[in-house]
Amino acid sequence: MKNYEEWAFAIRISSRALKKWGFVEGAIAKPNDGSSELEDWGTIQSMLISWIMNTIEPSIRSTVTYTKTTEELWVDLKERFSIINGLRIQQLKVKFVNCK
Repeated sequence: MKNYEEWAFAIRISSRALKKWGFVEGAIAKPNDGSSELEDWGTIQSMLISWIMNTIEPSIRSTVTYTKTTEELWVDLKERFSIINGLRIQQLKVKFVNCK
C-alpha cells in the first residue's frame, strides 16, 4: 500500500466522525458473553471491517480476509505498511536545516 499514511488518516477521520474510532483502536472492548450489548458490538465490528476491507486493494484484502476484529485488522495493516524510513527522515531534516 503506497499511500498508507494518507489512507490511515482518512480512516481515522471518518471513523471519528461516526463515533466508531474506539472500535478501531481497541478502546471499546468486546462485552462479556451473554451481555445484551454483544450483538451490537459484533454488528459494528462487522460493519467497520467491511468498510475498511472495501477501501484496500484486492491483493491486500485477500491477505486479511479472516480478521476477527477491527483492531486486529488495523494493527496488521499498520505493521505491514507503516514503514518509517529513518535515514530518509534524517536526510530531509538536514536539507531543511540547510535551506536558505
